[in-house]
Amino acid sequence: MAVALLIVAATLAATMPAAAAPPLDLAGADALAATRGGGDLLLRWAAKASLPELLFVLRRSPSELGETEGPLVEEALKRTASDRRALRSRLVARLAMVSPKSMKKQLEALAEGGGNPPPRPRASVFRVAALLPGSGAYESYGRAVRLGLQLALAEARSGQEPPIELRYWPTGEDDPGRVAAALDSALETSGVVVGELLSVPTVSLATGARIARAVLVSPTATDESVGAVGTGVFQIGPSAARRAAALVRACKDATPRGVGVLHSTETGHNALGERFAAAAESLGLSLVWRDTYAPGAADFKAAIRAMTAQKVDVLFWDGDSREADALLRELVQERIAVRLCGGDELSPEQYHSETRAMLEGAR
Repeated sequence: MAVALLIVAATLAATMPAAAAPPLDLAGADALAATRGGGDLLLRWAAKASLPELLFVLRRSPSELGETEGPLVEEALKRTASDRRALRSRLVARLAMVSPKSMKKQLEALAEGGGNPPPRPRASVFRVAALLPGSGAYESYGRAVRLGLQLALAEARSGQEPPIELRYWPTGEDDPGRVAAALDSALETSGVVVGELLSVPTVSLATGARIARAVLVSPTATDESVGAVGTGVFQIGPSAARRAAALVRACKDATPRGVGVLHSTETGHNALGERFAAAAESLGLSLVWRDTYAPGAADFKAAIRAMTAQKVDVLFWDGDSREADALLRELVQERIAVRLCGGDELSPEQYHSETRAMLEGAR
């Protein structure tokens, strides 16, 4: 009798359906997608997932997604409204990479509509690339911007939204080739790029971003022309005109007899000087002397003689910190006392203690 009961129980257990696996949440689906082993469980999740959730999982590479990439893209495409043309073209182009035959008609429709497939369809809006100096004089500034980005992304995230991943690409120091290579690599996976620090490399990034039809956010570059490079280039911070007006108002408190302007001709160092001169004249200050010099100049004796002859007692300067060091030393040697103001390169933190003492009172 006992044996018969065991046989019946075993038969019933074998015919009963297996317990369904608990439904996946976003974190579980993302972890499963990274193992190439998602299979039917991941696809069942995808059938009910929202568009942002699908796009978040699709930030992963083909080597991680494996055969699930195509079905995940198809689900995302189903949820993308027809008026979101940029996203639809990106998804169509990505699906064509995975299954070109099945996407032939959609690719033809995209071409007939005048649209061009995006150059990097696997770039994800859930990845932000920070392109900042990783060595040299501006390494610490780059590190500060990177930490600020990390904090901002963490604070802005709500508990219900997929996280945005920050990736860092070092750009070296005054190395255009490395900047270009970093941008090229970053755009393969990142939908947004943040960088650089100074205006010259940022203009290079902006030009590359325009060609690649990518989004670039410039956090610190002072040259106002950066934001005009392309429709996808965004510049943060006060404009050169506002900064110049603030400097002029600060200088006006000292009732200067004569204001002088001296700046490098290098791109990124002339905009603030030009705005300063215009603001000084508009606020009634006496602009008595203006001059420029070639990048890398180390001899300012002629400029010092000229500004002395014009009785300059407030000098606006903008250029490279090494040029400022040479200018300050020659001013001290000639025993010329002027109030100095200018751009970011006058920040005392980047100078030796001896030069830093000369900058006391500079604005």
